[in-house]
Amino acid sequence: MNTYIPFTLLLISNIVFAAGRPAPAVTTITVEEQPLEKVYYAQGVLEPIKSVEIRSEASGKIVKSPFEEGQDVKAQEIILELDKREALTNLAKLITELELLKIKLSRQEKLVASSAASVETRDQLKSEVSVLNSSIQLAEIELEKLDVMAPFTGTIDQYEWVSGQWISSNTVVATLSDMSTLRVNFSIPERYFSLIELNKSVVLKAIARPNESFIAEISSIGSRLNNHRGTVTVEARINNTSGHLLPGMSVSIEMPLSRQQNAILIPSRSLTYQGDEAMVMLIDEKGVARPRVVTIGTEREAFVEIVDGLSPGDKIIDRGRLKAKPNRPIKELSKVSKSS
Repeated sequence: MNTYIPFTLLLISNIVFAAGRPAPAVTTITVEEQPLEKVYYAQGVLEPIKSVEIRSEASGKIVKSPFEEGQDVKAQEIILELDKREALTNLAKLITELELLKIKLSRQEKLVASSAASVETRDQLKSEVSVLNSSIQLAEIELEKLDVMAPFTGTIDQYEWVSGQWISSNTVVATLSDMSTLRVNFSIPERYFSLIELNKSVVLKAIARPNESFIAEISSIGSRLNNHRGTVTVEARINNTSGHLLPGMSVSIEMPLSRQQNAILIPSRSLTYQGDEAMVMLIDEKGVARPRVVTIGTEREAFVEIVDGLSPGDKIIDRGRLKAKPNRPIKELSKVSKSS
């Protein structure tokens, strides 16, 4: 004989079965007010404060290249020397001619004094002496050009010269950079302009050194607003005498803006999103999970600031958020007194 179970009975059975399921186990935290430092984050690339392409002002054969790429040099130190033989010979010739001309001029002045020679001849000789002095000065300048010197203390880059090579004038000999101090430029929104000031400290973190932080100071603030982006350019400088950082490194910049004493912070994992709304699961006094829409403020890697929707003393689900069902009981595995 066939037995028929009424649909109502099946429905009641399912409800009873569902009601008999154990409550999901979760961890919770109790929200408290905490101090929060507001920080602006930006990205930038490190640059030397001074960097220049050193060019040869003369052509010639290299007779001395005392450095290698990556070496440090001091200001006015010779980094490349060209053959000076022709220039020295020319200078010596001019000096000799000048000495002979001075002797001739001295004799002529004595003759003029005794009225035995014309003043015009003496003046002509003086003019020739002046021209030779100028020629000697030019020859000395040309001789100096054969020594390519560092304009300031720094580190040599792009230096691949060897003795015996021929070099043409205006050729780039090397790039010289002062890496004892590096700078980074970044932009900040207009709304933060009143919160920055010269010599204010910022924190730099280099991708190449993920476990280290470096302190830099704001060295200049732009005097003009970028109308298209609504930003102001800021430069920060960092002492790099340790040599831990290199030009070209990408860095993140953390610039403190203000400190709030009574912020509410919760773990980022406690949040879920439905469209544009951020939600937490609030636990009421009966241990039932209640969805709550919240407004997010400052975000950190692991925590977010809640500016609306939670109050001190509220209890929310920390771990196990996705297991909890709206308006259903939960089982607390542990309680954490602070939200951070």
